[in-house]
Amino acid sequence: MEDGKPPLKLPYNVSQNPYDAATKFIQDNEAPITYLEQVANFIIQNTQGATIGQSQAQQGGSDPWGSENRYRPDQPSTPSVPAPPPKSLPQKEYLSILVARVPTIQKKIGELSQALVAGGQKDLGLSPSETTTLNTLCKHLDDSGATAKSQNVEGGLDLIIKLVTTWPYKDRMPGLDLLRLLIVAPDTAKFDHPGGNIVDLLLVGAIETETPAENHVMMATRAFANLFASSEGRALAVKEFEKIQDTVSTAIKSSTNRNLLVAATTVYINYAVLFLSDKDNASFEHVLAIVDTLSKILSSQADSEVIFRALVATGTILYIDDEVKSAAKDVYGIEKSISTALAKATDPRIKNAAREIRELLK
Repeated sequence: MEDGKPPLKLPYNVSQNPYDAATKFIQDNEAPITYLEQVANFIIQNTQGATIGQSQAQQGGSDPWGSENRYRPDQPSTPSVPAPPPKSLPQKEYLSILVARVPTIQKKIGELSQALVAGGQKDLGLSPSETTTLNTLCKHLDDSGATAKSQNVEGGLDLIIKLVTTWPYKDRMPGLDLLRLLIVAPDTAKFDHPGGNIVDLLLVGAIETETPAENHVMMATRAFANLFASSEGRALAVKEFEKIQDTVSTAIKSSTNRNLLVAATTVYINYAVLFLSDKDNASFEHVLAIVDTLSKILSSQADSEVIFRALVATGTILYIDDEVKSAAKDVYGIEKSISTALAKATDPRIKNAAREIRELLK
């Protein structure tokens, strides 16, 4: 995927649709959707002849691009009736952003610690016991594929909070990166600290200066997305909605940082899934705040992945009820925003999602 870097693992079971596996691989590694055909063809070429519980007809599967017109040399050339595009709305599962090179993060923290000590800030540098804790924590995260549901490392979270809140602002990025991995654990979501809950600590770490670094805010936004991995995290996300929404919506107003925008739209997808699954506790004011922000994203952004995720969030939240749909149409002009996004899009996923939303709004 990147010159000079080791190849990425592409997990695949032969019972899967190659296009589904390729789409997940691209999303997990935040790669451009334009790689889809190349990745899918790689899977097909390297698994030819392997079938488990599938007939030959099943192996083709549905095409996530929305058509069955791709070339298959093993099939007759007789035209077939295109299958209907797969339905993408409403989204029902929470999304996380957990891809990470933990050893690289660990190495960077060690280098920064040494620099602090050399610069006369020994109290901020890692002590031998803290270095041991960091090594154990990073091994735990690396071995679990950065998806550990529990920290399992005594003192690990306390150490990361130190890096995020007491280190010089410019040096906090690696600590924020580890915290967004740890935040999937229920214990992190419930973490109690004199400086506040985990959302408060993320905000201190990411936006403590007058002009926050965009990548610091991006990493905090990824953490907000990962907060939805546990029920404890989801409860905190609802409780701290105003803080999260204010931070994210402010950060993306004039941003062109793709990583930040993908993280932000992932946060909104997760809020949409949560509000749809628990309508009784979904604040109408919070729902409309998300609709407003999504409308602005669709009108202003051009990146296909950002637009697609914004459409998935929009379509999901519109399923809540007719009142939300009416407000989206009449107050926030969501139909115009969708048309603006479509004018810039070539990705068939975007066209299919937009079509579903327009049918929902009829």
